[in-house]
Amino acid sequence: MTESKEKPEIGHVDSTIHYNIKGNELIDIIEHRNNEKYQRLGGIHGLCELLNVDEKKGIALNSITKRVQQFGNNLLPPAERQKCSSNIDTEPPDYYEGIAILVAVFAVSLIGAWNDYSKQSKFIEIASKETDCSVKIIRDGVPMESTSSQLVVGDIVYLSVGDVLPADGIYLKGNGVRIDESEMTGESASVKKSEDNFVCLSGCTVTDGNGTMLKGYVNKDKQRPTPLQERLDELAENIGKMGMFCAAVVFIVLTLWWFYKAITFTGYVQPDDHCKLCSPTETNNCVAAKFNWWRITDLVDYFIIAVTIVVVAVPEGLPLAVTVSLAYSMKQMMADNNLVRHLKACETMSNATCICCDKTGTLTENRMSVTNIWIGNEVMEVDQTNKIPITGELLHHLSVNIGINTSLSSNITSSNQAIGNETDCALLLFLKKIAMSPSLIRSTNTISRQWVFNSENKRMDTVSDNCIYSKGAPEIIIGESMYYLNQNGEEAEFYEDQKDQINQIIDQWENKGKRVIALSYKKMEEKEFQEWNNTQSNEKINIKNTCLLAIVGISDPVRLEVPHAIDSCKNAGISVRMVTGDHVKTALAIAKECGIVGECQIIDKNYNCSGNVDIAMMGKDFSLLSDEDVDRILPRLKILARCSPQDKQRLVERLLISGEVVAVTGDGTNDVPAFKEADVALAMGLRGTDVAKQAADIVILDDNFNSIVKAVIWGRCVYDNIRKFIQFQVTVNIVALALCVIGSICQMGSPLNSMQMLWVNLIMDTLAALALGTEKPTTDLLKRKPFKRTDSLLSKQMLIKIAIQVTYQLGILLTILFFGSTFKFISAPCGYISTIEDYPGKEYICNDNKKHTIIDVQEDTITLQTIIFNTFVFCQIFNEVNSRRVNGETDVFKGIFTNYIFIGIELLQIIVQTSIVIFSGATFGVKPYPGISLTQWGVCILLGLVSLPLGLLNGFFKEKLTNKTISVFDIEEVEMKNNKKSDNDKWEDEKINCTEENNDFDKAFETNSDEISLTMN
Repeated sequence: MTESKEKPEIGHVDSTIHYNIKGNELIDIIEHRNNEKYQRLGGIHGLCELLNVDEKKGIALNSITKRVQQFGNNLLPPAERQKCSSNIDTEPPDYYEGIAILVAVFAVSLIGAWNDYSKQSKFIEIASKETDCSVKIIRDGVPMESTSSQLVVGDIVYLSVGDVLPADGIYLKGNGVRIDESEMTGESASVKKSEDNFVCLSGCTVTDGNGTMLKGYVNKDKQRPTPLQERLDELAENIGKMGMFCAAVVFIVLTLWWFYKAITFTGYVQPDDHCKLCSPTETNNCVAAKFNWWRITDLVDYFIIAVTIVVVAVPEGLPLAVTVSLAYSMKQMMADNNLVRHLKACETMSNATCICCDKTGTLTENRMSVTNIWIGNEVMEVDQTNKIPITGELLHHLSVNIGINTSLSSNITSSNQAIGNETDCALLLFLKKIAMSPSLIRSTNTISRQWVFNSENKRMDTVSDNCIYSKGAPEIIIGESMYYLNQNGEEAEFYEDQKDQINQIIDQWENKGKRVIALSYKKMEEKEFQEWNNTQSNEKINIKNTCLLAIVGISDPVRLEVPHAIDSCKNAGISVRMVTGDHVKTALAIAKECGIVGECQIIDKNYNCSGNVDIAMMGKDFSLLSDEDVDRILPRLKILARCSPQDKQRLVERLLISGEVVAVTGDGTNDVPAFKEADVALAMGLRGTDVAKQAADIVILDDNFNSIVKAVIWGRCVYDNIRKFIQFQVTVNIVALALCVIGSICQMGSPLNSMQMLWVNLIMDTLAALALGTEKPTTDLLKRKPFKRTDSLLSKQMLIKIAIQVTYQLGILLTILFFGSTFKFISAPCGYISTIEDYPGKEYICNDNKKHTIIDVQEDTITLQTIIFNTFVFCQIFNEVNSRRVNGETDVFKGIFTNYIFIGIELLQIIVQTSIVIFSGATFGVKPYPGISLTQWGVCILLGLVSLPLGLLNGFFKEKLTNKTISVFDIEEVEMKNNKKSDNDKWEDEKINCTEENNDFDKAFETNSDEISLTMN
């Protein structure tokens, strides 16, 4: 088949022409369901010919560039970023403080807009990676994995249950393919695909069957949903109310002071010069002075101060801190194989107390291989060298069963690389080992009907030439077998004693952690087959008296890093439970090797167990227990095997009711109900279906349990970073508000003016969010228990640290405010003497017992204000270092030099503050150039520096009690149900004696590095 060189018809919209079909024609066929055009072009076979697609081999690899040139790639336009300037509020502020206020407000708005733009860019980047899902295709006859963005028009895409269609396309062929199109059409029932109903729409989900589709054209006019950006403002609102109250108090008090002075004003001036003061006791020529009512404009200044207090008090930096920390962590977590889809998951994962985990691929390597086989009533071991003596009818039926009774998307490349379901691939590799080609088997045997594997039926069945081939759980397949195929290829009667012997073999394999699969078949005559086939539903097969072909043992080694990761979870107060579809003995063997259980007992529905050991249970027995019985065994239930999706969902529900914060792993469509129940849903990125990934909060890209532990570490890091910011901001807020309120009441003026408070607001919001929100995780994060749902945000240790800092900072600032003029080293003897009624020329006796003019009083007052402002800012700069620790740690410098953002922001704050005090003068209401003296600088820095060692006092008050925290993510409180006490003393005693997780946090996760290695072992 050669590339067409004919020119297309007039009006062709595609810029570069290689194929005799337009992109718009494909859009018309798929989106407008134009069946007439579809048939006119020759149906699916005609389209394949026009697009030069081999229906069996797919497209040629050397045609990809031409397809991209003519039709484009499979990428939709990314969400449009808003311009940075559009994030700035265009409404001008009230023009009362002049150019300085305008510049300050513009600067704050510009920084906020830049932050919004930066956040939006990061979320768009992350969203683009999230939507670029993995797909299975065939090109040049070679099955391969690709990504949705690399698909081109004409690609043949494999469809399996749970897949979300990566593009619009046309159904090619398959077995019972049904697609849920409810999101596009509103129809709740799944639609069966056929030659007549051929349209496959992007974003729809495959609910049944398997097959292939021809990838169509991308309509570039489609819109992506906007990036998810969680907003958190409840805490900000509560703190803001306090700020508004303080602002109202300041404005009212200053206004009352102004009117009081205006009403009680008494002053005398000389009759010939009203600007010269005089005293009536000295001369009778004095006349009463009039109050300057033009000074009513002072009330405008008071109003500006009140508004600025509100601006400072409202912690708009809290959502920024959360978003910065999440955006930073999400990007870092990508390198750690964690794709965070929902922001809330980071914080929730930090407080997870229980992880319900799959076995295959998560705890194990998902590198399956057949190691043992029972066939022809003989047991053989399989290795990489020996040849398996299988011939005749045994070889025929075994090869056909494995070849066609596996998913179409599962394939083995020429280099023996597995693509698709690992269990199927292990069987296909075994098929190649016995010198049979899977592709040849599939091409020479026609599939007339198929029931795909699901976790409820635990089997897969395929019909070919009136013969039903089955594979699945041994207890199911053996239970329906009446015969077995012997070495001579003859069907021999299958006696009970033989079944007992086989079950003993299966037990041996399962006790070694092997997955065991049984294969069987049943041949029917045409009439018998038709009668049987007409009675079968599409959901579940009903078959009896089959012939057992073989039983295979499949080995999947435990990941080397998993035992250490499990141990880290235990030390971090997190319980790990294995929830698997494998047999309970297989699960138990793997669980012991991983370290999930020590001494463990398998129990049934009668829950006969003894002692304080862990419990393993089969799903069928678990489903028969009452909720009360489940709650009794829950603390010790560590393995739930052969479980259905309903069992998994119920386990999660009972764990939630018991007060656990539950994370659940899953990879299939049937895991979605459990995902919806869980606090955090973790989907597997390699083997997980698209439905599972879309329902998940976090996608584990490498399917490795070690990556889940890293998600816990990063979650705790994010949560602690938010608490660090809140601890810092609450301290700044309380000190600033108290200083303004007390100063206004007692000194008739706020010690901090509006410009100074805007700078303070910038420090404690934007800059603090960047500095504290980008702290990296440390090993200490796995040395504490998770926080409970009912805990409060501010722990006792944090409250003690805040109280110490507030007491000290407010104490020294009020001391300077009230008594600063008495300290000789401050050199401001006339500071803070009210001059509201004064005229030029009035003399004052200040704290140095000398006469001073009003000019001296104003200069000294500005000096004290500058010292207060400077000391306050340096207290925050040094306290920001203290805020790096929120759990009672004393080493606040640990890891500080690895956080370059924090160091950079600290230096930036020092440089800007120094420049403001020296050069800004009247703009910021500080002492004009060159500013305060070196001695006064030393006082400010020294007083600010004291904030640093004060943080160590918190170590003396360190509590051993569990810290209490509140979710800042507005997590809805889960109603806790009180477990009723049972009258059964045996169960009550066992409940009391349940073993607890090892909480020896001092020995947890020992490592020589201060920071956790975030790369794969």
